[in-house]
Amino acid sequence: MQLLQQHLHSIQQQLLNLIKNENDVVTYKSKATSTQFAVFSEIYYDKGWNAYIDGKLTPYAKVNYVLRGMPIPSGEHEIVFKFEPKEPCNRLDVNQLCINACNITFCDCCIF
Repeated sequence: MQLLQQHLHSIQQQLLNLIKNENDVVTYKSKATSTQFAVFSEIYYDKGWNAYIDGKLTPYAKVNYVLRGMPIPSGEHEIVFKFEPKEPCNRLDVNQLCINACNITFCDCCIF
């Protein structure tokens, strides 16, 4: 019984709290007495998503085929996942393509 109580006390000292969940930024706070491996209930997608622990870029891994996880050092930390794509979205390119297509069509109509 004493071993179970020690284990429960140890678990109570290991915390991971979701602080903010926006479209492109997800923030957690952690507190642990030893290094832990956290599995986040979010889909793993490495294209554009970066993870930071206390502002330092930190690698994360695919866990259980679809989730993301990472080791969290002991102590109190802020974990932030940010969507920071290297290339800008292609939305502008598609819009420009449509504008160019309309201009070409309009010019063709005027010439003939």
